[in-house]
Amino acid sequence: MISLKHPSKRIVANPSVSKKIETETPEGALMALCARLCLLLGLPKSIGLIYGAVFASAKPVEAGQICKKLKISRGSVSQGLRFLKELGAIRSEGLNGGRAEHFVAEDHLRGAIENFVLKKMSPAMEEIGEEIKHLDKILQGGNTQGLSEKLEVLRRWHRHGKLLFPLVTGFLKTIPLLPKK
Repeated sequence: MISLKHPSKRIVANPSVSKKIETETPEGALMALCARLCLLLGLPKSIGLIYGAVFASAKPVEAGQICKKLKISRGSVSQGLRFLKELGAIRSEGLNGGRAEHFVAEDHLRGAIENFVLKKMSPAMEEIGEEIKHLDKILQGGNTQGLSEKLEVLRRWHRHGKLLFPLVTGFLKTIPLLPKK
């Protein structure tokens, strides 16, 4: 697999994507950039490639076109599109003769980032909180001096992480939506 970290590399390969994305073309470079951004957010590279294919398209695109472009299965593309739609990164632009749903990228990602924090990260933090409680119960029964200290570190990280979410979503609301030029 060729890394997206090195701009000198001209091809991006993904084990789950059989076709190589040529970064020499504007569309390929844009899809590679979207894939890299998704990796930074801890999302699968395929989500970034699917978003990049929708974003780079001059007109609304359907799932079948993305499958052909990326050479990935219809199921993978459908799952990625559903995730991106729930996130608010893309929207449905309607149906073509009542058959195929077409997608376009949202102009502003503020809502998508806020949805990601609220719908994905916040519930995950709640689950981590439950796991910390479970670990606490396990550690109460034995001689676990070193592990108790580690658990306290996890509790502190969890508290700080939970404090961060309202700050992030509040900050996002202060960012003005720039008008299209």
